[in-house]
Amino acid sequence: MSPPCPLPGDQLRIHLQKNDAGHIYKEKKSKYFYLWLPEIIKKANSLKTDPKTEHWFALYTKSRTEKRVYDSLTRLGIHTYLPLRKELKQWSDRKKWVETPVINSYIFVRLPENEYRSVFEVPGVVAYVCYKGKAVIIPDHEMEAMRKTVENKMSFRVESGGLKKGQMVTVTSGPLKGVTGRVTQLRGQKKLYLSITNIGFTLVVNLDEDTVMEEKSETA
Repeated sequence: MSPPCPLPGDQLRIHLQKNDAGHIYKEKKSKYFYLWLPEIIKKANSLKTDPKTEHWFALYTKSRTEKRVYDSLTRLGIHTYLPLRKELKQWSDRKKWVETPVINSYIFVRLPENEYRSVFEVPGVVAYVCYKGKAVIIPDHEMEAMRKTVENKMSFRVESGGLKKGQMVTVTSGPLKGVTGRVTQLRGQKKLYLSITNIGFTLVVNLDEDTVMEEKSETA
C-alpha cells in the first residue's frame, strides 16, 4: 500500500500541478495524491511520536469541497475542524451572507498516525501537508489560537508566509486570553500575528486598544 506522503528520492512521482503553496504530485498506479511543501516548511517534525497518540494534521482538498469533506470525515468518526467565517457575497440581483473557509482548500484532522490512510476514503481529499515523506503535525496551541480567533468572531485576515517582525506577547485578557503571537502597530492599530507554521499561513488579528498583553522572551 502506498505511504501517506511521498518519500525522499522517490522516482515514482509525476508533476501534476503547481500553486502558491507548493507542488501536488500523484504516484503512478496509485489513487493517492500528495502535497509537497519543502520551500514553506522551515523544519520537519523530527521528534519520534507514538503512532497511537492523536495529533492535528492539515489536509489539502479539492477546490470548493471543504464542507462536503468535513461532513464525510465527521461521519467516519474522525475529529475534524473546518474554520469558517461569514462573508457578504454580491450577485447581480442580490446580496447574501455565506459561510466560507478561512483557508481555501484546507481542513484539519486529529487522529493517530496509525490511522493516516482512513481519510482517503473520502472523495475530495487530495493530500496531507508533508515534509520529508511525513505528514507534519500542527501544534495544539496553534490550533487553539486559530479556533479562538474564528469562534470569537475576531476581525482578521489570512496571509501566506511566516510571521512578521514584532514583540512576542501572550494575551492576558479578552477572548484570546492565553494566545501567544507577535504584535505590531500599523497605522495606530495593534495587529497580532498568529502563525500556523507548518502550512505557511498566518492569521493577522486586529486587537482592541484595551487588550492586555504580556511580553515574552524569544526563548520562552
